[in-house]
Amino acid sequence: MEEESSQNQGGITPTPQQTNPSPPMPGTEAPAVGVSQTPQTSVMGTVNPNKGGRGKIFIWVILGLVILLILAASAYFLGSGKVPELISPKTETTQESAPPNEEFSETITSEPQVVEGTEDWLTYKKEGQFSFKYPLEGEIKEYDDGSIVVSQWGPTQKEGTEFYDGLSMSFRVFDPEGKTLKETADEKYLQLKEVFETTQPVVASVAGESGYAFRVQGYVRGDYYYVAINESLYLEIIDATKDPTNAGFTTTSEKILMTVTLGP
Repeated sequence: MEEESSQNQGGITPTPQQTNPSPPMPGTEAPAVGVSQTPQTSVMGTVNPNKGGRGKIFIWVILGLVILLILAASAYFLGSGKVPELISPKTETTQESAPPNEEFSETITSEPQVVEGTEDWLTYKKEGQFSFKYPLEGEIKEYDDGSIVVSQWGPTQKEGTEFYDGLSMSFRVFDPEGKTLKETADEKYLQLKEVFETTQPVVASVAGESGYAFRVQGYVRGDYYYVAINESLYLEIIDATKDPTNAGFTTTSEKILMTVTLGP
């Protein structure tokens, strides 16, 4: 009997004491009976109520990385000198470049036109060849080699001395003897280069025609222009004007050059 009593005592499982749920707090709703309160889960785990906010942050992070990559690439190209150049229209030029240290390296333009301040000037014309205008104070002389010289002394020029002050321009028409205009200009350039500092010939426009020009520099200074009147006649213009007192002779010679016309 004692063994049976012991077994009965060992087989009895105490029933847990049920407790009544506490009433809900005022202002809150009681959970529905039978509804589980376990948080919902997604594939990645527990649902985060701020999931939408994290998506926005992720987008901003990606944009930030893209901007950083662009800035880094720009810095690289700027530092390496590999910045792409804008494509510009292709242009062609016939100008022959002179060394950078030579001041006579740009194309000279001397097209026939109405030049301000020359309205009352005189006109010299060699029929069928060329013409130019010159100031009333200028003096015209013709020489045996066919040169026509217009000159005007400056305030410091003395008689019986070398020319160093005033206007001096010569015009000479000659037969090129089969040489091209460039060959003619190059030949004169090489002759003068043996004695004086001389710039290389460059393409020039005289009286609206394409020609060549170069400069003799130093104490003996002059600008040489070569232009074709036709196939058998070339015109040489030498501007040896000097203006040590800034009396305006340089401007005068430039205006004379601008009034040159070729042909009839």
